Amino acid sequence: MLTRKSLELLIDLVEIKLGSMEVFDRDDQKIMRDLEACRKELSGLTRPRAAAPAAMSSAMPESPAVHAAA
Repeated sequence: MLTRKSLELLIDLVEIKLGSMEVFDRDDQKIMRDLEACRKELSGLTRPRAAAPAAMSSAMPESPAVHAAA
């Protein structure tokens, strides 16, 4: 099993690669999709398994302070 720090480093590396890629052909598109899937999978490993708290936090309205700053 990988440590949380190792997972975060791997996610950073994948994000750096994604940010530096230029897509010129279908092969590049496939690599981009594979890297995005890899990032999603790695991110899933760093999050807790319980999906209910995440669903609740996304359903909560924004605080008024967010709107005041805009």
